[in-house]
Formats: sequence, C-alpha cells, structure tokens
Amino acid sequence: MNMKTPKSKPLWLIITSTFVLMMTLLVIGIVFISQLTFSRNTNNITKIQAETINEQIVYNFEMYTNDIINISNQIQTLISNENIRVNKDKTLELINTVSYLDPKYEEISIYDLSGNLLVSTNNDSILSDVTKEDWFIEAKLDQTTHFYSRPEYVDGKYKISISKYVPIDKYNEYAILKMYLDFSDLINIADKSNLGNNGHISIINNRYEYIYSSKTSDYTDETEIKLFKTTILGNDTVKVNDLHMYFILSSISNTPWRIGVYLNINDNIQSSRAFLLSTTLFTTIFLLISSLIFYSISIGITRPLNKLKDAMSNIERDEKLDLTKVEITYPKEVEILSNNFNIMINRIDNLMNSVIKEKELQRKSELKALQNQINPHFLYNTLDSIVYMVDNNDNKSATMMILALSKLFKISISGGRNIITVKDEISHAESYLLIQQVRYKDKFTYEINIEDESILELKTMKLILQPLIENALYHGINKITDNGKIYINVSRYNELIKFEVIDNGYGMTEEKIKELYQMMDNDDLSDGVGIKNIYQRLKVYYGKSAKLEITSLADEGTSIIILIPVGDENEKNN
Repeated sequence: MNMKTPKSKPLWLIITSTFVLMMTLLVIGIVFISQLTFSRNTNNITKIQAETINEQIVYNFEMYTNDIINISNQIQTLISNENIRVNKDKTLELINTVSYLDPKYEEISIYDLSGNLLVSTNNDSILSDVTKEDWFIEAKLDQTTHFYSRPEYVDGKYKISISKYVPIDKYNEYAILKMYLDFSDLINIADKSNLGNNGHISIINNRYEYIYSSKTSDYTDETEIKLFKTTILGNDTVKVNDLHMYFILSSISNTPWRIGVYLNINDNIQSSRAFLLSTTLFTTIFLLISSLIFYSISIGITRPLNKLKDAMSNIERDEKLDLTKVEITYPKEVEILSNNFNIMINRIDNLMNSVIKEKELQRKSELKALQNQINPHFLYNTLDSIVYMVDNNDNKSATMMILALSKLFKISISGGRNIITVKDEISHAESYLLIQQVRYKDKFTYEINIEDESILELKTMKLILQPLIENALYHGINKITDNGKIYINVSRYNELIKFEVIDNGYGMTEEKIKELYQMMDNDDLSDGVGIKNIYQRLKVYYGKSAKLEITSLADEGTSIIILIPVGDENEKNN
C-alpha cells in the first residue's frame, strides 16, 4: 500500500501567508505602541516646552529684579553716610550716575519719613502727598524688603515703582528710596513666548491682584484667581474656559509675585486622534499592498539594500568618514533610505566641525571670563587715593598715580588681545607697583630683574604678574612691620619663560601650600581672584604646557614661579 506524501505548499504561499500573519501582528503592535509613544512624547514635549518657557521667563524676571536690588543696594551704600539735607548736590550726582548708566531708571528719588522730597533725578517731579501712596506706606511698614508696586500701562509702556526703607546720614536718619523705571522690555520678552491658542502668562501678587497678563493689560479672570489660591507651586493639567491647559506656577524670588504659565494642549489631543486614524489607515493599506507585491519585489529590495549595506561596511572600516554618495534609484523606499544615509553622513561631518568651533569659542569665553575676575576694588581704592591727594594739594603724587593708572589700564585692555609682549606685562606690573607704593606710603620696595633683553619681545598671556604682586602685598608685605621687599625675576628656562615673584613676608606653612594646590584644582573651592585665577587661565590657554609652583618658608617669605612655553604656536592655537 502506497502512502501519499503530503502535498507541499508553494513557496510564495508560505512566504506570503507567513508575511501577512507577521505583518498583521506587527502592525497591530506598531499602531498601539506608536499611539502610546506619540501621546507620551507629545505630552512630554509640551511639558518640556512649557517648563522651558517658564524657566526662561522666571529667569528673566529674577535677573531683572536682582539687578534692581543690586542697584538699590548700591544707592543705599552711596547715601548711607551722606547728610542729604546738607550735601544735596553730591547725593544728586551719585544717583544721577546710576540713572545715567541704566536708562530704564526714569526717576530715582529719596523722601524723608514725613514725605518731603530730599533729592530726585527728575527735575519735573511733582511734589504731592506721597505719604498716601502704596509704595511709600509699604516701604515704611516693612523696613527689610523692597516693595514692588503694580505696573502702570502708560503711553504704551509698562512702568513700575520700587521702594525701600534706607538709612542716611551715617544711620542717624532713615528715608524712603523710590525708583521709577520702564518695565516694558521684560514684558515684551514674555509677550513673545509661543504658548499656543489662548495660552498665556499671568503674574499675581500676594494680594491676588493681577500684576500682568499677556492677554491684555487689564485682563482679569476669577477662575485663574481661584487656581492661584488653590495651587502652591508646581504644574498640573487644568481646564480653563473649556480648554485643556498645562499649567505651571512658580514664584519670582525677591518679589511677592507668582507667575502662572498656561500652555494649550487641546491641539495635542486632536493630533493624537489624527495620528491614530492616519496610522491605522496607512498600516492597513500598506499591509494589503505589501501582501500582494511582497514576493515580486523581494529580490528587487534585497539587491539595493546589499549595496547600501556595503557602503555602511566601508564606513565602519575607514578611520575617516567616506562622503561618497550611494546612488540608488529603485525602489523608492530604498532610494529615500540611501538619500537619508547620504544626508546623515554630511550632517555628522558638519556636526563634528560645529563641535570643534563651539569648543574653540568656549575656550575663548572661559579665558575672557577668568581675565574679567581681576579685583575691581583696586580701581576704586586707587581713585580714592587720588582724591585724597588732590584734597591735600599733593598734585605731584596725584599726577603720577593718574599716569600710572592710565598706563596700567591701557595695557590691561591691549586692544582686546589676550597675548602681549613680556615687556608690556612687566610695564603693567611696574605701573601697579608704583601705584601701590604711593598708597602704602613706601612701606615696601621692589626690584625687577630681566635676565636677557631679548626676553622682552617674547609673547605671554597678559595679567599674570599683577595678581601675584597683589597677593604678595596683601598676604605678605602688609603683615610685617619692617620694610617689605618684592623681587620680580624674568628669565629663560630651556624652552620656557620663567616669571618669579618673591616677597620677604611671613611666608606659609607646608599645609597652607597644599591647601592652595588643592584649591587650584578644585572648582568647588575658591580664593576669590589671585593664584587660582592665574592657574585657571594658564590651563585654558596653555594646557599642560604651563606650570605654577609655590615655595615658602615661615618667617622668610614666599616665591611663586610661572613657567610658560616660548614661541607663537600657542598664539596660533588660541
């Protein structure tokens, strides 16, 4: 009896039926996962967008209010020791200087506690009964903080008053400082934020009064007020006027204000539904068509894919990217894939070049930021000394100080260049020493030794000697009773330029030197300016090629050595 062998199914049927089954399951999974991922990503993007906008707006407002507080504190410092009633012109000159440096301050005025105007930058200021004004009452009641009035919308601009209870006449009397300024720039930045249809920004004070809304200048909404009252801080999805909104509530530091950012997410829900419908329709059509033509095009797809695979394999083997294009014209999907592959290679190359440029700019920015850390108090103290000399008719010393200061800052600026000659660096240091000699009334002497005149024409990073001399004065010479001495030695050491600053102060222990080395390499530790500033600038500009060495003996003095490379290669790199 013969057994019949089961009839084999055609290969195309096996492939097609297997493909249809797998594709059906795959399509269902893809539609489900895609919908879930799309909704999640859309919500995440919306959340990130809202949080980014919120962070930027809060940051802008806090930077603005911090600037106001800093200006207020500066004015308070300037007037605290002044008898304004006696020295009205001098006080007016001080606050006029502040108003001139920042045009947004339209008026700066000082009133006594009875409401009498003592001094004002606005000559047209109308003397009225200010004791009934909120800014006057609040500043007088709360003597520790700044009071921010509600912005006024005047002539198309937002204006705001900030007031503060401040001391005058060496704290023998107190007064009210009022600053009236243009608030429009900050409001304009907030207005430009893209928050979707009916998305907006509202700012409310601690009395639940509207400070500002991006909808209109006189906008109010009781629903929003309730939301501000019931929400402390954070974010939530809320419904406002039948619209789904993503709401973020934040506080603005140094002010009694809270800011609410509303981002419309109704479009997200509609987009999610449209995505589900289009994905389902597309995948169904794709499944039907691909089932019919799968067998006929399988070989046609395999051949160009192999060509693209070979191109990718070549890239894996090459150390450098091969930007030769892969030309595939059939089928269309693989052609698109090959075009995207070519675009990807070009983008990788562009991104690599962009990263290099960004690192270069970052390096320059770090160097500039470190140079700008040089102590600004030196200028103030020097000018103060010049004023003292002029008051005492010591015109010769005052002239010498002014010339030295002019030369000092001319070299410090040096046309925006980071690199100057050794000669200019030594000249800068000598100008600094001359100024300090006058200020310290010849408490110390100094000596500058140059090993070889040819060294003077070599290049060096600027402002590396002055901070070392400053440290020698403040931490060494200033503490001894005998005459101090500072030696500056410049020499060649193999292929390096050697700068050495020596003082005969009290010196340091080994433990203190170890602490300094640890501080220089630790970004979380700081000594203000000084040695760490120089060390960081050397690292940014010269890398490992430069060195900073400290040696010291207690009661004998301190020596600090800086070694930098000779030649112009580093200047080219910079």
